Amino acid sequence: MADASVNDGKGTIADEAFYNVDLGNVKTIVIGAGITSIGEYAFKTWPRGYTTVTFEANSQLTTVKKCAFYATSTLTSINLDDCLMLESIGVGAFITLKGANAQ
Repeated sequence: MADASVNDGKGTIADEAFYNVDLGNVKTIVIGAGITSIGEYAFKTWPRGYTTVTFEANSQLTTVKKCAFYATSTLTSINLDDCLMLESIGVGAFITLKGANAQ
């Protein structure tokens, strides 16, 4: 099972950054602590892809834009426990997740 870290620096993950990108055998995506915003459709992958999204400790994430994880049928776990600065989750940010365990 492979992991992929997304941006160890600071800033945002752009709109459609990984839109329909074949992530191969990547099963876990780790969002870096310095990421402040996840853009629209940033991680839309269909029909296969990652199963878990985690956030590094002391996450600076404040915004998850609309449809950021739209139609991600393979995603089963998102843990937002380390996102203490989270202020806004856009409409449909996690829409169509099948059997997801969001915390």
